[in-house]
Amino acid sequence: MIEASVTLNQIAKQVGVSPRTVANALGRRVPTRYARSAARAEEIRRVAREMGYRPNEAARATATGRFNTISLIIGSQFGDAGCGYLPHAMQHGVNVAAHDAGLLVSMAALTDEELVDDSSIPHLLRRWCSDGILMNYAVRMPPHVAELLSSYAIPTIYMNVKRDTDSVHPDDEDMAHQATRRLIQMGHRRVVYLGPIDAKQVDYPEFHYSGAARAAGYTRAMTEAGLMPLPVDDASLWGAHLATLHWSEVKAHRPTAVLTYGGDVALRAMHAALAEGFSVPRDLSIATFDDHERRGCARQPFTGMMLPFEQVGREAVAMLQRRIAGPDKPVASVAIPGTWYEGATCAPPS
Repeated sequence: MIEASVTLNQIAKQVGVSPRTVANALGRRVPTRYARSAARAEEIRRVAREMGYRPNEAARATATGRFNTISLIIGSQFGDAGCGYLPHAMQHGVNVAAHDAGLLVSMAALTDEELVDDSSIPHLLRRWCSDGILMNYAVRMPPHVAELLSSYAIPTIYMNVKRDTDSVHPDDEDMAHQATRRLIQMGHRRVVYLGPIDAKQVDYPEFHYSGAARAAGYTRAMTEAGLMPLPVDDASLWGAHLATLHWSEVKAHRPTAVLTYGGDVALRAMHAALAEGFSVPRDLSIATFDDHERRGCARQPFTGMMLPFEQVGREAVAMLQRRIAGPDKPVASVAIPGTWYEGATCAPPS
């Protein structure tokens, strides 16, 4: 037998207040600065729980126009659904922030064809009863996706993408600047950067903005210190580059430190350096950008900048809430600072 739902009138009668007062208390619309009002509201909520009250979410959505659900869309980087880069820390940040805000999160991996279809995303939002979108599509996003979402007035925040508005991403240029300065402060004067260095890459959708941003931060720190930037465009060149240096030039001319674009490049650089007979960090310091997931895979943990992916996920949810509240008001993009972590691959030059 199905039990009848507890109503606001029944709770009001039990507590001895009006149904409007009950509705305000259950909707958290009571000023908490007044102790008496706060105490009464808490009593109403306690009685409601004891009576087995469950809010009618359908009625609430009808009244407010909100479903308290957001959608996380993972794009396809290489033509197959589900290939969008979504670090576990970023997803965790989204889940925690959504939970704290009383929101549900739905997730879907869409192909490029589905993303640019005029009816695909609106259909998904109706099916999921979603109030807005977190778009996780770091590179190769079809160009009309943003226009399509804007034309439908769908509140959207782009994660790990650099845009003028409505995006949140790590502050890659500042992190590279910090990392390079730390190496310089250790006493290193010949610091090589290994990774994408062409600033024009940021203009092309097939490249992630972070390559040019990290190269720019490194170059700025070296220039500020009066040192010559020594960029190497591809980590695969590292072995040949190092092999051309003679041992007589080791102290005076070879790099004493390298900053790499990421952990994978750092690992390749370390293997090449060890093959040339160098000891890390005694002969060569290596710093990089990494996250908790990949850092834990290395036998010799790298020193460098920790990418703030969890904070990116948390901030994305907060920004989306503001975007939902003001659909016609884009929010300023946010760059999240990273943090330096000590590993086992950096030391003052010997």
